[in-house]
Parts: sequence; C-alpha cells; structure tokens
Amino acid sequence: MEIKTDDKVKKGVNVNRATAAYFTKIAAFLEFFVAAILLVVILAGAILLAVNLTGDLIHNPQLVDLNQVLGDALALVVGIEFIKMLVKHAPEAVVEVLLFAIAREMVVTHAGSAETLPDPPLSLPSKACTGGRRPGRVTGVELQDYGYWN
Repeated sequence: MEIKTDDKVKKGVNVNRATAAYFTKIAAFLEFFVAAILLVVILAGAILLAVNLTGDLIHNPQLVDLNQVLGDALALVVGIEFIKMLVKHAPEAVVEVLLFAIAREMVVTHAGSAETLPDPPLSLPSKACTGGRRPGRVTGVELQDYGYWN
C-alpha cells in the first residue's frame, strides 16, 4: 500500500503541530518554574525587609532611611507583579508591571514623570540637524550664553 503525497504532507503537518505543542508546554512549564523561583526569592526578600526594618526601628529609629525602605518594598511589589505577568499572559499584567516600575523609580529618585519616562528616539536626520540635542530643549550653558541665567 503506497502513501499518497497528500497523506505525507498531512502527517508532516501533524508532526509539526505536535512538536509545536510540545515546545509550548515546555515553555509554559519553564515560565511557571521561573515564577516559582522568583516567588521564593521575593518571599525571602520580604522576610528580610521586615526583620531589618523591625530591628532598625527598635535599635535606632533615627537611622531608618524611608527612601531605602520604600525602594526595597516597591522592588518586591514589582517582582510580584512580574510573577503575575508570567502566569497570566494578559496585556493588563504588562501594564501593571510597567506602572509599578515607573512608580518605584519616581519614589526612589524623586523624579517627575518627564524625567522618569525615556525620551522618544531621534531619527538620524534630526540628530544631524540638531547636533544630537532634542529640538526645543535649551541647556543651562546656552541660557548663560544669552544672559538669561547667571
């Protein structure tokens, strides 16, 4: 009994689909494994944060750096949101991770939203015309040169 070429093609497609499904399952398992490892690390970090903060508050409350504590706590929150993103596979999870990461950066560096968010990239012709500087932005040296800032 000879197999027709159409049957060979169908079998090849089925093998490719089976291989793709197998690799997808492996990738999902690896994502879950990475999420589990991150969860253990975040739990350990939360415990260490609580122990260190409690010890610092008991022994010398004047030396507690609120920015450091908030930065560490928000780093843990970003990690938790990242785990949720790995498990959910939803666009909302990605947005939440970005929001928490931006919020952490703003709290830690005391920067505003304009300083925290990156500038859009300049195209090559506009870099050539402006010398790599963004149009409309004037540096302090240029203001000093024109007598506006002493």
